[in-house]
Amino acid sequence: MKRFLLSLVAVLSATSASAATDNGTVSLTGTLESSLTIAITANIGASSGSGTSTVSVGLGTIAKSGAVPIAVVRTVQTTDWKVGALIGIVVSKANLNSSSYTLTAQLASSTPAGITWKLNDVALSHLSPITLTSAGVYAESLMPLWEVVIANSAAPTSINNTIHFTATSN
Repeated sequence: MKRFLLSLVAVLSATSASAATDNGTVSLTGTLESSLTIAITANIGASSGSGTSTVSVGLGTIAKSGAVPIAVVRTVQTTDWKVGALIGIVVSKANLNSSSYTLTAQLASSTPAGITWKLNDVALSHLSPITLTSAGVYAESLMPLWEVVIANSAAPTSINNTIHFTATSN
């Protein structure tokens, strides 16, 4: 019995001398969401944010004659004149099963009398969007021509507005 008791004490001592362990887990839940991103390039006049989704362009003072900002083309006609430039738009996708997209554009606010904003020779409005493409190819640059047409009869005014672009996967 003494021998058994010594053996039992030896086993208990060996067990209590080993390292203690424990386990834990972390459960993670979430939903993977698809996304579209728009990058706009506009190297026009004093621009900032080119290559992002929010670009600002400062044309400074523009007139029917005289100097025009960098990358801006002016066309003078009998009853009006216009300034314009190409802008680049790239739509990219992630985690999305779509082969193309639709891109629309709309002005944020109304324009003064005698002034018309256009993209690819289509007049923009604050009331409803225009469609630039209904079969856009992801990651390829779309290069619409942006123009502001100014009637000779338009009163001097500030030409401030924002074009909202919306890309929707097809």
